[in-house]
Amino acid sequence: MVKKILIPLLTVMVFTGGVVYATSVIQKDFNRQAIDSNLVVIGKLAFSYETTWRGYPCTVLAVDVERNIAGDKVGSRILLLQPGTRRVKVVGVKRIETDKSYLLMLEKLSEGYYRLVGFNQGAHSISIEKRTGRRVINVRHNGKKAPGMTLEAAIGRVTAVREFARTNGAKK
Repeated sequence: MVKKILIPLLTVMVFTGGVVYATSVIQKDFNRQAIDSNLVVIGKLAFSYETTWRGYPCTVLAVDVERNIAGDKVGSRILLLQPGTRRVKVVGVKRIETDKSYLLMLEKLSEGYYRLVGFNQGAHSISIEKRTGRRVINVRHNGKKAPGMTLEAAIGRVTAVREFARTNGAKK
């Protein structure tokens, strides 16, 4: 077993100069995302620009806050930091589109930036249900698409889960 792993790893190290990086992302359900968030907002992308942060290529998304749901008190715009740029692609980074609203669950970083909880899991696009006209979000459960939830139900769930965690001493 060790040879099956060691030989390919050494081969990669020889051809890449000895550096191999990997990242594991733990799947977080909607409730865990809400608990782990420093900020939960409804927002829409205003504009973006590329930069480096701590030496890594990143994209800064300026998000107009439509509604602050929970957590930090913020103004009308926040800066969301995502790894990668147009030329430097990072697998799994969720593309935030300018013409859509999102329920965003965010972790606070230094220098005034936020990032999505669970790498990319904290961005839930809001759409209008054709039959009813209700605003709904699509959530994932155990890595699979789950039935949509109305935006108001999602907001209520975020509030309830965070309050339950706060009063019962749940740890992040």
